[in-house]
Amino acid sequence: MKTPIGLGAYLELRKQNGGKLVGVFVVKVSLKSQWLEEVQKFTDLRAGEITTYKSVTGRYKTRIKTKEKKVDKVMQEGPMAYVAAGNLNGFAEKLAKLKQDIDHLKEEAKTAFDNMFDTEKYDIFVVNYEALLDEKVNEKLHEIHPDFWYVDEVDYIKSPDAQRSKAICTFKDAKYRFGATATPIRKNPLDLFGIFSFVNPELFPSKGKFEQSYLKFYFGRISGSKNEDVLAKKVEPFIFKRTMDEIADQLPSQLVYPIYCHFTEKQQRVWEKIYAELEDLQEQLKELYQRFTSAQLAQNAQYQKLKDAVSARQTFAQMQADSEELLMASSKAAQRYVTGDPSSKVAACLYVLEKILASGEKCVIFSKYLGMQDILKREIRKDKELKGIEVDAITGATSAAERTKILKAFNEVPNHQVLLLSDAGEAGINLQAAKYMIEMDLADSAAKQTQRHGRIQRADSKHSKVFVYQLIVKDSYDDTIALKSIQKKQGYAERIL
Repeated sequence: MKTPIGLGAYLELRKQNGGKLVGVFVVKVSLKSQWLEEVQKFTDLRAGEITTYKSVTGRYKTRIKTKEKKVDKVMQEGPMAYVAAGNLNGFAEKLAKLKQDIDHLKEEAKTAFDNMFDTEKYDIFVVNYEALLDEKVNEKLHEIHPDFWYVDEVDYIKSPDAQRSKAICTFKDAKYRFGATATPIRKNPLDLFGIFSFVNPELFPSKGKFEQSYLKFYFGRISGSKNEDVLAKKVEPFIFKRTMDEIADQLPSQLVYPIYCHFTEKQQRVWEKIYAELEDLQEQLKELYQRFTSAQLAQNAQYQKLKDAVSARQTFAQMQADSEELLMASSKAAQRYVTGDPSSKVAACLYVLEKILASGEKCVIFSKYLGMQDILKREIRKDKELKGIEVDAITGATSAAERTKILKAFNEVPNHQVLLLSDAGEAGINLQAAKYMIEMDLADSAAKQTQRHGRIQRADSKHSKVFVYQLIVKDSYDDTIALKSIQKKQGYAERIL
């Protein structure tokens, strides 16, 4: 839905500007091909893809190096080799020809790069976030000075100090600036400051003032929000939103069911041990918060060590809830929490999957851990009830071409019934063939959870109802920490937006 809305905004403003308006659409690298296809699908616009200088000139550099090696070889042979062969001018002619070839290749490389920014040839340009970090790309875009910018998944620039945020904000003087996302607040209201630093920098000119006005702090850490009604009124004029209620008639209804699993006695004791360690580490951090300022803590080695220890224990706890095999494949510190008992989540996933596939339907399985994909592939192949089922997987390392191939197979080929996704698949993927989703672990935030669920709740879904099963280990990291964190973050979005 965001794609046609963005293109529609561009077309309307182009019309208002007499048919001339240079536009840039900033997207995830994995979605560039999809965006280029959808520009053709929805409009008659001419779209050009922008990539880095290195990727464009790379093939020329290989040929240039080959020529340079030939120059070195001619120099080593020397002029006398040509004189002896009766070719008095051969040495100079050979060198001149090779240097001419090198100069020609360099010029071709420069032309190929410059052609990507040809405003006579293209109406709009599609560029990924990483390419904007390329200094030469950034310079060329400033040269053509696009007046229209549409930043897809704009929550990617929620951190104003991140390099990609700084790169995009160099274009904040553009006449028209749009950001699109289903999840504007992923962590806390400070995310809005990062987004508006590009979309409307005048709204919140100072990060310090934003924090002072809208955030609560507990010993230097953001602990909550304040003045939410004021913040809501301030951003409201600049937000165009479609709620689920407004588009419900265009989408299949979605039902989310928790499936509760249980630890063995040994696993329960290990979780209690991890939780006790977390509480102890938090107490030590609290003491530091009371003794030092935020600036001092940033330079405090003990503070960073404790923060890392908390993060590690939380990761171990989530892995333990999913499968001890994840701990085994991790660090030695993680392996201390292994009991050798099987994963109730994996068993529950297979049980539910058998029922889904027996009905002839397709299923998507999400996990934040890549190792879980390997575990599930192995267990599915071993399951006698699941013979003949093709299991596909997409990760952040999957190329755009392979990604397209996998999605086409899943959506169109009958026996491609299971698709495993990491968090890299939480956005920009249409899985209209899937009726079911299983979440092996809860998302890190309500925003990510919304993104995940949206992969199967599509306007072009083949189903009137879709189902999400969330696997939750009772009395574990899942319901003690993760679930509460999601609910807190979800509250920000509901109250402010």
